[in-house]
Amino acid sequence: MNPLQSINRVATGFLLFGFLCFLAVLVQLVVWGADRRVPFALVEYAAPATRAGEAVVIHSRVDRALNRSCSVQYSRMFFDSGGARYDLTQGAQIMNAAALSDLNRRTPDTLVISVTIPKYASPGVGSVVTVLNYVCNPVHQIYPVEVLLSMDVVVKP
Repeated sequence: MNPLQSINRVATGFLLFGFLCFLAVLVQLVVWGADRRVPFALVEYAAPATRAGEAVVIHSRVDRALNRSCSVQYSRMFFDSGGARYDLTQGAQIMNAAALSDLNRRTPDTLVISVTIPKYASPGVGSVVTVLNYVCNPVHQIYPVEVLLSMDVVVKP
């Protein structure tokens, strides 16, 4: 057999192997990219009326997909009845998958948050808004699964 034919056969084998690896990686990236399932949902909540400057404890029933290993980055703000925005978190907060599992162990399928209504919030119906960005696979590092929670709170005059 001609040595060039042997080299060609080996090189062709390497090219085919490389192409198959590339194809496998591409398929995995497409599967990850198509995974847009939301790992958290607000089912219902109860928020008692309160006065500006006082704390309100909001009790929520939630659905957490704990079978997925997700981390979350979130921020929380309050919008009063006049539309003024008040940031309730200083920067983004992060919880990894272990912290989310521990949270669910402590409060199964519930979310209890205490929010101090800003001192200068206008009376009326305001909203506690939480923006959550979930990362459940490597593609979500670039394009996270976004969830927006909005819970109304009545601010007494």
